Amino acid sequence: MKHFRVYWSMCVLMTIAAAAAQATTIVLPTDEQLVAKSPVIVDAVVIRSVAVDRGAKIWTETTLSVTRALKGDVSGEIVVAEVGGVVGNRITKIFGAPEYVAGEHVLAFLAATPRGDYQTIDMYVGKFAEEETLAGERLWARHDETADVHQRSDGCGDRSGQQRHAG
Repeated sequence: MKHFRVYWSMCVLMTIAAAAAQATTIVLPTDEQLVAKSPVIVDAVVIRSVAVDRGAKIWTETTLSVTRALKGDVSGEIVVAEVGGVVGNRITKIFGAPEYVAGEHVLAFLAATPRGDYQTIDMYVGKFAEEETLAGERLWARHDETADVHQRSDGCGDRSGQQRHAG
């Protein structure tokens, strides 16, 4: 009987652990921290975003047309590459990875990689999309509802669904 209870207790714990493993935990940095750790910050428009097969890994390559570099020396079109995507019947899902959509106006916090492309700082945290309120006011909004993440505020309060004025 004792083994039976231990077995079912372990089953319950494994189920809970498996459910928790389906997401990424992210500690949101302050705006100042995000700016400080980002070598490149751009105001840009997403030209295209396509998944590509790089050998054994699937990556999504997003081409941005830089409207304005707020930090760093970049211009023209740049490529942001993130692990994950769908190629044929193969799927690689990285919980918390940013999703870029063609035509979207974004504020992206980036770092150059040794490959010659860029990567978003702190996963989805480093990507904002421009939105407009009913009053016509522009905002930069971070969308975390599709990121499959658990957020920790590290004592700074809940900052999920955060929005900033675009100016």
